[in-house]
Amino acid sequence: MNVAQAAYLVAHEARTEDGKIGFDVLAEMLGITSRSAGQILRNKVDLNNSVNHLTLKEAVRMTDLANDNRILEAWAAERNCVLVALPKVDEHCDNEELLSKFTQILGDLGELASTHREAIKDGVVNDRERHDLEHVAAAAHRHIQELLTLTFRIYCPSSAAEK
Repeated sequence: MNVAQAAYLVAHEARTEDGKIGFDVLAEMLGITSRSAGQILRNKVDLNNSVNHLTLKEAVRMTDLANDNRILEAWAAERNCVLVALPKVDEHCDNEELLSKFTQILGDLGELASTHREAIKDGVVNDRERHDLEHVAAAAHRHIQELLTLTFRIYCPSSAAEK
């Protein structure tokens, strides 16, 4: 998925806890001021429209409003990078949580090894196998980053933990 496709999906599927936001409300929240704001937003995310474009500011705001990282993830993938969301850590983390994360990472690595073995068994990695490998690896990356965040929260002075 490319960034334009991701923006299209985020705009079309934007939701609050109460349900779908809708183009008119989302456009207003993005600061698009016009009687036809919803249509303007539709045009900006239309994959076949070469005239209207979503601004960077609008893409960032839409990502925040929808609480949806697909635009970021698509951009990261286009840049040959991976987006890893940092965990929200409460003040009560301890060694038990670290041990739990290590156990989770070991499970992730076992699953990655198994998935990898199956994917390359026939000498070709198909689209489904590639997706599975990327999914398992992304979970491992996320859990490793969570482990580091917890470690820094517990063992680093507050100034170093925030870097």
